Amino acid sequence: MTRPTTTGKAQDLITFTRSTTGTYLGSDGLLKSAAINEARIEYDASGNCLGLLVEEARTNQATHSEDLTVSAWGLMPNSFRNSTNSIAPDGTAGATRFYTNSNVPAFLQQICPGSVGAKTHIVSCWARSTNGGADQTFRLKSTHLGVTDFYSDNKTATSEWQRFIFTTTFISASNTAVIAGIVEDSSANQFDIEVWGMQVEFDTSFPTSYIPTSGSTVTRAADLASLAVSEFGYNQDQGTVVVSGHYTGLGVSATSGVFELNQAVSAPYGVELRLHGANSTLMGYDNNGAFLTGGDVPVNSDFKIALGFVVGGTNAAASYNGSVTNAFASVDVNTVSSIELFKHDTNLGRILNGHLKSVQYYPLRLSNAQLQALTV
Repeated sequence: MTRPTTTGKAQDLITFTRSTTGTYLGSDGLLKSAAINEARIEYDASGNCLGLLVEEARTNQATHSEDLTVSAWGLMPNSFRNSTNSIAPDGTAGATRFYTNSNVPAFLQQICPGSVGAKTHIVSCWARSTNGGADQTFRLKSTHLGVTDFYSDNKTATSEWQRFIFTTTFISASNTAVIAGIVEDSSANQFDIEVWGMQVEFDTSFPTSYIPTSGSTVTRAADLASLAVSEFGYNQDQGTVVVSGHYTGLGVSATSGVFELNQAVSAPYGVELRLHGANSTLMGYDNNGAFLTGGDVPVNSDFKIALGFVVGGTNAAASYNGSVTNAFASVDVNTVSSIELFKHDTNLGRILNGHLKSVQYYPLRLSNAQLQALTV
């Protein structure tokens, strides 16, 4: 992350907190664990840097995510399992082999307690084939206890670890538990895979990073990132902020901040850009409410977003991926104390989930042409 107004890097100035540990994919392709308050700079499977991982709080409802040989994981007759010393996605030794010796159904499942209702849930796990190099076909299953079975499309496990994701939407609110499991769906005479990192996330349409469990559910706290304006040459009269990143989903309130100029005194907003609603519409807010409505930002997409403004002026403008939107109201803000990143006010349900790639700050209101050029 770069900041053009002083020397150094913005990540050196970012205040970052998270009250629990968290996992992320490292540059070597292995799953890493970050300590409390440690930022997670994540990479893709090819070793390309994605940026600072920012996520809302989530809970893994699967009480045993790695050792699937415990009694909490039920096993269908004629199915077998055992612990292995294989290297798991986090680089440690240990996974669960799940297999049959003949062409019979295989099913491994766990009941995840908790209130679920008529909502959307995510089931995920890592799996790979251990059947002599042959690909193995399986499905993820989620059952609203006593009501309906939901199956994913067929998944294909190769000899390499891969995380598989399944989204299910329940239509009944009458029960309060989920059965999550893996179902063999192969025509081969022998089904043989290794499984690791089972995760069940309630009331969401997208998965987040892996949360290890061993005997109980575990909650990963929200990531919070901000820049104190006392650390650099911030201009209280006018300015431009440019943020780029990639987002995977809005917070649970369906409103998430891209960034906010947080006021030193209590007030409704400060100045902020946020994504709002089903279409993730870009909107600008200040102390008086909404002053700008821009375009829609597709989920699971890269973005570059800029805001240029003069306090009390009427020419504020935002640019999203090279498209400029002008405002038609004055921008009202008191003394700014920090720039909050990927968060809307103090509501932790309004975290923007994704990767923060860069932050730029200019102590003047750049022209619309400059905003456009910075966000192409």
